[in-house]
Amino acid sequence: EELGVPQLQRRAQEAERRAQDALKSLAVIKSNKGIETDKLKQTLDALTAAQSQNNEPNDKYGPVIANLTVRDKILSSIYPALHDAVRWVEEGGLGKLTPGKLEKIPVLALRWAHDRIASNACFIDGRSVFYALNELIRVHRLPDDWSKENGRPDTPDVILFEGCLYVATANRRLTVLSMFQALNRSHMTFVSCNIRSIDEPRWRDKLLGNSNGRKPALTTKSKGLDMTFGGGRNAVALHCGFNLFDIQDSAFKVFKTLLQGDPRQDILLGAVECRPARRTSLADECELVRKVDGRSLWQVMNRA
Repeated sequence: EELGVPQLQRRAQEAERRAQDALKSLAVIKSNKGIETDKLKQTLDALTAAQSQNNEPNDKYGPVIANLTVRDKILSSIYPALHDAVRWVEEGGLGKLTPGKLEKIPVLALRWAHDRIASNACFIDGRSVFYALNELIRVHRLPDDWSKENGRPDTPDVILFEGCLYVATANRRLTVLSMFQALNRSHMTFVSCNIRSIDEPRWRDKLLGNSNGRKPALTTKSKGLDMTFGGGRNAVALHCGFNLFDIQDSAFKVFKTLLQGDPRQDILLGAVECRPARRTSLADECELVRKVDGRSLWQVMNRA
């Protein structure tokens, strides 16, 4: 049986109480000269047993309590946010959630429903999850600053299922918030969530799917603890449709898109080319080159 620090402390306190009760009984007996010898013996035996039980927690659980105390101090020192999130759960934070209510939840207490998000690492509107992270870091956005196209707040829906609090919606947002939390270990990051019930048919079908062909949102194989991007040999991180980490390729595509319909398109595009600078098994890194003299963008910038 695994016991936490509070349970071990309660056992020790109970043994101490029993020992004290036995001592009090002995004092009463000694003050009563007419007491029978066998009753005195019974009381002394009870005292001996109580003292033995009193020593047992120290001998058996003392080292365990000491180790747990040290670990608790280490965790609170190197990752206060995680320490506080564990305490939030331990103190019944999950059990206090009320379906139908909007409540602040520690990001570290939430779990993904999926194991992966879009391969392009973008939200539905095409903006990168890294763009959102940048906004959070620079305080251009707060954890609750997400809205729908109509301007209404877009709040995650979370469901408590088998002791785990899953996000039925907003897995990409949780990815951003988790990255942000990792950069702020000193304090918990909270996000407002709509608390939904697994007993409500709509949300049960959303999370677990149904026999009518609806696929479940809950597909995680890691109990909602791990997240990655979708696969694909040529999958790359995008932002608004352009390669986020190959700026020269993106610049050329932006330029090409901008010239669509311009009668000088061929002339202007003929002045530059975008060619592979480095080939890999997964993707090519491109560079812009000026055709007139073959100099690359970096050569021009660095006057090489």
